[in-house]
Amino acid sequence: MEGISWDSLIDFAYLSLFLLIATLIRSRVRFIQRILVPSNIIAGMLGLFFGQHLFDVLDTESLGNYVYHLLTAAYIAMGLRGSRVKRGYGAVTTMTIHCQIFAVQGLLGLLFTLLLILTYFPHLFPSFGIQLVMGFGQNPGVAYSLGKTWEGMGFVGGGQVGLAFAALGFLFAYGFGIVLINWGVRRNKTVLFKGYDQIPPSVFSGIVGRMEKKKEAGRLTTASEAIDTLTLQVALIGLVFLVTYLFITTVTGALAGLGDAGKDFASLIGGFAFVFGAIFAIFAHLLLRRLRIDHIVDRGLMTRLSGLFIDFMVCAAISAISFTMIRAYWKEILILAAVGGLVTLVLVNVLSNRMHIDHKFERMLASFGLVTGTVSSGLALLRVVDADFETPVAEDLVYAGGMALFFALPLLLVANVPALGYPDQSIETIIRAVIFITAYTVILFLLWKLYQVIYIRRGKKQ
Repeated sequence: MEGISWDSLIDFAYLSLFLLIATLIRSRVRFIQRILVPSNIIAGMLGLFFGQHLFDVLDTESLGNYVYHLLTAAYIAMGLRGSRVKRGYGAVTTMTIHCQIFAVQGLLGLLFTLLLILTYFPHLFPSFGIQLVMGFGQNPGVAYSLGKTWEGMGFVGGGQVGLAFAALGFLFAYGFGIVLINWGVRRNKTVLFKGYDQIPPSVFSGIVGRMEKKKEAGRLTTASEAIDTLTLQVALIGLVFLVTYLFITTVTGALAGLGDAGKDFASLIGGFAFVFGAIFAIFAHLLLRRLRIDHIVDRGLMTRLSGLFIDFMVCAAISAISFTMIRAYWKEILILAAVGGLVTLVLVNVLSNRMHIDHKFERMLASFGLVTGTVSSGLALLRVVDADFETPVAEDLVYAGGMALFFALPLLLVANVPALGYPDQSIETIIRAVIFITAYTVILFLLWKLYQVIYIRRGKKQ
């Protein structure tokens, strides 16, 4: 029809098609079920090979925009649903372990980049290695958002490099995760595992059976005659999205008028839309509580909406990977991902065994899934050995993820320090970032150690 654009709707339709096909594949193919690959990753692979390359119905630039905005929407939904942070020993220790691993991944990436700059790749963008922690420790949306920002500062294919690391991170999460599960079962390290035949079929198939008990997705907070509850939740997300947009465009517009340095800083601000979205969402939730109308927000529906945005985001992110853009870095990406994945595996095992006081294997397994993929990866692996989430591990993992959003913020901010030094001061800015992250790691550990001492003393008194 003349004058009407179908582009965005068609992109949504194709992503939906790939998600549906992926769900069918997951529910039928036993091998894929056994390695627990989520449907959104399968859909992304279908979109990459069929949607982008074979039939050429998906555009990487458009998909990248969807990844950026869906990430912001997911963080807004998580902020609006409110926090039920439980500051127990398990949650605090899990958060500390995650942030320490993020820091080590960042240090490893920076030192790897420094080595390449000093040897055969002198013009490599100094934030190249930081994409290891963004892709592994964060998620595809964060990796793409920051990488795309750095493209404006000279990092050719920065967003695509982030997506490549994220895809390899998922490969580690589920590939090595299954190996860990079998290793733990053989060595009797699991607490509740009673055999694969005792695990609900939906864990593997991805579809809750006709006779299985279904969980509630949410509750109605409005009279449907006036406005549907889901409509209200989406409208609240849209309002916070508008505030985020107005803030970013106002600030970046003002900074852009301050010269080249201002333009670079404006680009960095634009890459953190998801952080500002989360902050404004949290303030919105507090305002609703202050006005005593926070009951209109349903936590269950906000969680489902966040899941919706993340599923489409992951699908779009993997579908958007351009082999042409990462061709110049493919060896470096594979080497750093391999080394980073193995170091992460060893580190999460050592820290979990030394810092946790209960359910050490379950906590290690869930943490490994998170620091190489997302919270969903950690929960998927955990559910194999703790099918009904009877241990506190799942709850602590989610709480830790909420706390890590703020405690890991310094790492997100310092990730931009090397980028600001390109091209003349790359080495100097990498060294500064290494010093800062090292100090962050030490301070975080000392704070946790202090917390541990206080926790133990209180336990003895009680």
